[in-house]
Amino acid sequence: MLERLNSHLVKYNIVSNKQHGFCNGKSTITAINSFVNDIISLLDKKQNVLAIFCDLSRAFDTVDHLLLLEKLNTYGIRGVVANWFSSYLSGRCQQVEIKFKTGSTIAKFLSTALPVNMGVPQGSVLGPILFLLFINDIVMFLNCLVLYADDTTALISGKKQENIYPKAVEILNKLSNWFNFNKLFLNHDKTFFLPFTTFGNNHLSDSSNKNINILGTGKFLGIYLDQNLNWKCHCEHLIKRLDTYCYQIRNLKELMDVNHTLNYYYAQIQSRLSYGIIVWGSSSAAKNVFLVQKRIVRCIAGSKKFDSCRPIFKKLNILTLSSLYILELLTFIFHNQQHFLRHSSFHNYNTRNKQQFIIPLTRLKLAHNSPTSMGIKLFNALPSTLRSQGTIKCFKTSLKK
Repeated sequence: MLERLNSHLVKYNIVSNKQHGFCNGKSTITAINSFVNDIISLLDKKQNVLAIFCDLSRAFDTVDHLLLLEKLNTYGIRGVVANWFSSYLSGRCQQVEIKFKTGSTIAKFLSTALPVNMGVPQGSVLGPILFLLFINDIVMFLNCLVLYADDTTALISGKKQENIYPKAVEILNKLSNWFNFNKLFLNHDKTFFLPFTTFGNNHLSDSSNKNINILGTGKFLGIYLDQNLNWKCHCEHLIKRLDTYCYQIRNLKELMDVNHTLNYYYAQIQSRLSYGIIVWGSSSAAKNVFLVQKRIVRCIAGSKKFDSCRPIFKKLNILTLSSLYILELLTFIFHNQQHFLRHSSFHNYNTRNKQQFIIPLTRLKLAHNSPTSMGIKLFNALPSTLRSQGTIKCFKTSLKK
């Protein structure tokens, strides 16, 4: 059924392109890049920008079944298939099992089974897709959204700063009304505004509504954002996490050989270094992250504090932070080539750069260092044989060589 449903959704292009959750070819990284790129693009056009971060409480568990079936009907899921989904959602019960130890025996307690009258089945393959369809029509009312499943974020922009706050309040009210109508609970205590600026502090001219949180930093899909997009906040949080792992490696290397320690490094450290690095990897704050990475690498190799790290990185086959940034950025561009324009889109002349991507014109240094601009510049500089690799796996393998 999942295959048939996905085929129907793709055929009729039903799921909004604003949605990045549980969609083929999309991920948290595409959502983060889209969000950050939109902010930078607006700032580059001398727009004032503010983001609304909405927090929904138990969104997957509070989906109204009748409303969901009505929405499935509007998307062309009718008749026998609609009846199947109605049966799939109904007649479900849930109960809690608690295991506890009494003396030398392990006993368990099973609660009374209660019917589940709302929500999509958690842990199922259909549950996430059904939720996407339930929330899909929100973009019909507001087109300034970036969605990742139930994570809903809106971007508001305008030439005059004094108009931003009233406009943001109006959009938040529209969002709140949509959530109420669809029986989803918006947690106002955890919902907040985050203004963005290219200089100093961004003070909203109208902040009389004390019920709305206006913050200078916020977390979006695991990435910490600040109002200047200098990524200091994210790098500080990352460094704290890396310091913990460095301490653990000091203890673990007494119990494990280098190969097992490297496995730990790739699983716990490199995965976090590479996450979202396409947006923060070019910042000056990333230098401090690299210092911690070098300390960790020295710890793995058992080297002294002031030993050169270059031969250690090479010996252990570990990518430096800057190499990780370049790898992830080029991989992102390769994977999303369909979203960028080539010179051949505008002329048929057989020039050297015919198949290269067009680098967007930018005004700000922030835009100049954005993932799109930096990625395209680096990608265009690659040999044509590397750019024309057939699969992303072959591309990454060739790139590492």
